[in-house]
Amino acid sequence: MVNDPAVGDITLRLNVNNPVNVESLGEYVVTYTASDSSGNRADTVTRSVVVRDTTGPVIILKGGVELAMEAGDKFVDPGASALDGLDGDLTGKITVVGFVDTGKYGEYELTYVVADNSGNRTEAVRTIVVRDTVPPVLNLLGSTDYQINKGQLFNEPGYEAHDLVDGDLSSRVEVLGKVDTSQVGIYELIYTVKDKAGNEAAGQRRTVEVKSDGVPPVIQLIGRAKIVVEAGVTYVDSGATALDQVDGDVTDLLSVDNPVDGMVPGEYGITYNAVDRDACRTRPRRCSASRVT
Repeated sequence: MVNDPAVGDITLRLNVNNPVNVESLGEYVVTYTASDSSGNRADTVTRSVVVRDTTGPVIILKGGVELAMEAGDKFVDPGASALDGLDGDLTGKITVVGFVDTGKYGEYELTYVVADNSGNRTEAVRTIVVRDTVPPVLNLLGSTDYQINKGQLFNEPGYEAHDLVDGDLSSRVEVLGKVDTSQVGIYELIYTVKDKAGNEAAGQRRTVEVKSDGVPPVIQLIGRAKIVVEAGVTYVDSGATALDQVDGDVTDLLSVDNPVDGMVPGEYGITYNAVDRDACRTRPRRCSASRVT
């Protein structure tokens, strides 16, 4: 305001020279002059105005501050933009610090940095979560169904497992079940594998049928095949043995049909039958016993 001793307030006669440009940094001098109705000029008054920039740019992260992606996929940065109140669009000056290893699951940070022409620096951080939710792929080598004879060795055909992140997981495959080639039956083998993130592959199944060899035991008579004994004397049979090429000694499964009557002279046939552990029956073996009066 301007006050004159004679007439009082003459603020309306104040002249202001204001060169301040807030769009341009620097120091400006604002000049104030005034004169009364008699032409008496007041002493000139000046004000120094410094226009400076202390506000940093604003960074906007495209796609958000947190992104989730599948391990093994290619990471494409959606980018960011930067706007400054004085310098305008500074997107082209943004630098990004950090990296994302899509081959390893975990959390990664990318830092976006930009500074305006006054040196005001702004940072924004984006978090990228690399997740592994895809299970490994498990494949069986060879057939899924096998038939072998009892006693035959079963050779595992093998398997392979691969994961997008962990790579070859064949050594981590677990096989549940076993094949007992000494027993006829149908056996199931279940194959499973998990990656390091705990994702489990679709289980695979292999069936192995152990069949009887179809070869019966061999009966061997103990002693001669034809025996002559005295009537009235109790006949004690010498017996026989039974041997199977797979089960070995199966004499305990031998059955004997012995019709010999020691009191009645005549010729009798003693029949021996044997089966292996799989009930494969041999052809009957006969022994002849004669009674002499």
